[in-house]
Amino acid sequence: MQDLQTILIDLLCIVLIAAAAYFADKLRERINSHRLRQFVEDAVEAAEGMLHDSDPDGKQRLGFVIALVKRAGYIINDEVRTIIEAAVYRLNQAHRRP
Repeated sequence: MQDLQTILIDLLCIVLIAAAAYFADKLRERINSHRLRQFVEDAVEAAEGMLHDSDPDGKQRLGFVIALVKRAGYIINDEVRTIIEAAVYRLNQAHRRP
């Protein structure tokens, strides 16, 4: 009976450690995602402030944002491009409101 209790306690510890590792990884992903989103929003706002008058179609602003994101160590992929587009959309919506 003692051996069965020891085995069950060991099994429970393994499950708890695996669950903690899983949730720690998910938390780290969420934190990194939040940091990326905040960084992109700041970069979009900076590009808008610095290049708006000289860049009517937004290509230079997009290049500026992508360069900043790359320089910060992020890889430019579809997810990052979507985050950039969302930040631009939110900025445009904020400027349209009276």
